[in-house]
Amino acid sequence: MSRQGERTVHVKGQEPREVMPPLFSNFLGISRVAGEVQFEFVFLDLNQLANLLAAKKPDENTEQPMVEGKTVTKIVMPAPTFLQLKEHILGLFADIEKELDTLKEIQNGRHRATS
Repeated sequence: MSRQGERTVHVKGQEPREVMPPLFSNFLGISRVAGEVQFEFVFLDLNQLANLLAAKKPDENTEQPMVEGKTVTKIVMPAPTFLQLKEHILGLFADIEKELDTLKEIQNGRHRATS
């Protein structure tokens, strides 16, 4: 399912030992190799990302652009351990979706009141 204006960007982090990482991340990459799952928390410069997207012409059909960020940390865990989190993560998603729906309803109500 693709939304109009949606764009995929390839994000690459750096080894934490190579750079001084920022104190927070704004991107999370998740991958699986054999019996392990890896989480990579990456800080992306949003100005770099915005400039990249602004430079893209609507009729241009090119490959995925590469954005390099600073890896804040990596977490590797065995796949069976990761599976133990399934119910908890699904519960988090459900709670977040419910809160976002509530916020949309509130915002729509405010928009109708000011229109």
